[in-house]
Amino acid sequence: MAKLLVSVWRRPSHCCNEKRGRQDEKCYCQRLYFNYIPGHIPGAAAPSEALDPEGSVDWSMKKPVLVCRTLAKWSLNEFRDDAEQGRDIQQIGSRLSHTFQEIKSYCEDRELIVNASKTQLIIFKVPARKVPTDFQVTLDNCVIKPASSVKLMGVILDKHLTFGEHIDSTVKKCHGVLGSLTRASFFLSRDLRKLAYTALVRSRLEYCSAIFASASSTQLRKLDTVQKIASRIFCGAARNTHSAPLLEALNLESLDKRRTDHIISLVDSIISENCHPALLNMFTVLQNGNVSTDQQARIGIGKRRFSVFVPGGQCSMI
Repeated sequence: MAKLLVSVWRRPSHCCNEKRGRQDEKCYCQRLYFNYIPGHIPGAAAPSEALDPEGSVDWSMKKPVLVCRTLAKWSLNEFRDDAEQGRDIQQIGSRLSHTFQEIKSYCEDRELIVNASKTQLIIFKVPARKVPTDFQVTLDNCVIKPASSVKLMGVILDKHLTFGEHIDSTVKKCHGVLGSLTRASFFLSRDLRKLAYTALVRSRLEYCSAIFASASSTQLRKLDTVQKIASRIFCGAARNTHSAPLLEALNLESLDKRRTDHIISLVDSIISENCHPALLNMFTVLQNGNVSTDQQARIGIGKRRFSVFVPGGQCSMI
């Protein structure tokens, strides 16, 4: 699967710089990443009522920033399957280039700027699949080569979807915060230490936890280690102190349980249709109460998708 991450910017005449009298400056206050699914090409026509179920939006009166949010509901994905008509990666690159031009035309008609120089390309694949070293996509004279990882809304996605790079980055940041808490622990009560951990550390450990919940247990244990270290700091215990009694005394739930509860809450919202329209009909509830999905994964990397791994064991208790 190849994915283009396209940067879309508002023109200066429709942004905050106009209010400040700086119309000659480029506005960087609106950056969007979106996907596009072949067969749903954004054309000149206004978005369908599927994106506005209530039909209450007058699209002709909307400003570019709102068109950006509408455009963000499309996705720009190209899937490559061994059984799919023998299409090779060069053909996928050509289709991505063609799709980019259509999206650029759509944006320009609505006074939006597509920043090709900041566009990123990533190919999600199994480790055994090799990508030609000379593969690249040319967008507006900008040569875009596949990246091994990209950062999207604070989450680092690697080409094998292991989420190892994201978890390592999160753990490193949390260790820095814990170091500061250790130095300040002599001046804080236990309750304040716990409050600081919850706000500054655990919020990082659980950011987009439903996305990387399909990571291996080896990767997820790195996050648990951070919480164990924090429990020793709260209690002023030695580094080799067993953490289980400390966590129980502090009434800190395991991160794994909190992730599972969060996923259950998300699935419950999707089933009750209290979610984004793109997530509707992702899951169905069987007569025995288990969650099922129509989506199937052909290879191992596909099983890491949220819509696949959740019915596979994360939320069978709903």
